[in-house]
Amino acid sequence: MARLFFIVGRGRSGTSLLARMLGRHREIAVAPEGFFAMNLYRKYRSGPWNQKRIEAFCRDLLREERMQGWDLDLERLMVRLQERAASLTYAEACLIVYLSYVEDTLGRRPPKWVGDKNPHYALLLDRVARAFPQARYLHITRDYRDNILSFTEAPFDLRNSAALAQRWKQYNQEILKISRKLPERCMWLRYEDLVVHPEHELTRVCRFLGLEYDPGMLSFHEPDEHLPNARRAPPYQGARRPLDPLQSQKWRKRLPEPVVRRADAICGEFAERFGYHPTTLGERPLSLATLIGTLYGRTSVLAEKLVFGALPTSLRIELINGYRRMLRARG
Repeated sequence: MARLFFIVGRGRSGTSLLARMLGRHREIAVAPEGFFAMNLYRKYRSGPWNQKRIEAFCRDLLREERMQGWDLDLERLMVRLQERAASLTYAEACLIVYLSYVEDTLGRRPPKWVGDKNPHYALLLDRVARAFPQARYLHITRDYRDNILSFTEAPFDLRNSAALAQRWKQYNQEILKISRKLPERCMWLRYEDLVVHPEHELTRVCRFLGLEYDPGMLSFHEPDEHLPNARRAPPYQGARRPLDPLQSQKWRKRLPEPVVRRADAICGEFAERFGYHPTTLGERPLSLATLIGTLYGRTSVLAEKLVFGALPTSLRIELINGYRRMLRARG
């Protein structure tokens, strides 16, 4: 059976771009963004996989509205789960869901690797590691200043630059924890290197996964002629343009100097380990507005951990669905 990897990083850091690129490899498939693997973990992590449990699992899959867009063939999925019910684990059940999407929705043959991309997994990686003990992780970072700029132009997340800087820092700190625990199963790459030297970076990823490089990954922005016509639109529609190295370093022209100083003060020392060097001395001492924004960022991360990691399954799914509806209304 295929193996599983997770693409993790702060949102707006190139996770979707990397997902779409890798999805064009002939031995890799990447599922659309969803949260079912963590949403259902607490409820289905243990216990026998009998007929009743399998039916409930399949019903619960579709309670998250994004999962309905996977267009899963539930009858085939249930048959596959029933065939392995005697020895099925939670990790195997989830992998069967991923492969059902690949085979039934995309019309592809089973790949060697299946990827799952969701920035919020960064806050739950201890749980992800328990649920999927053999999984691998691709950690992608982006310059914190470009990340802040990108979020200020998006219709979601916070609008406070200090809070966004703090969130960038904490997301990447959380990911580093798993890379220290499981260094042999983690790989780090930078968005800036991916857009400037894509062949080199994708070759590194393929080597990490034990695969040969596939030049088709560089055609990520073109229609996939290997998919049936009805399924030709892959996930991650946001990454549809050719690579543009100018997408990095935009902050130099577009981010106000006070915001740069604030971001350097919050992220600068930590960001240097990723090769992102502060260009100012930062705020010394931190202003009251920066301190409040930092607290705002910390509180928002704690709230996300509560929503995604501690709330009951039903309430968590309803909050996720409500948030997605809010974003659609804004758009």
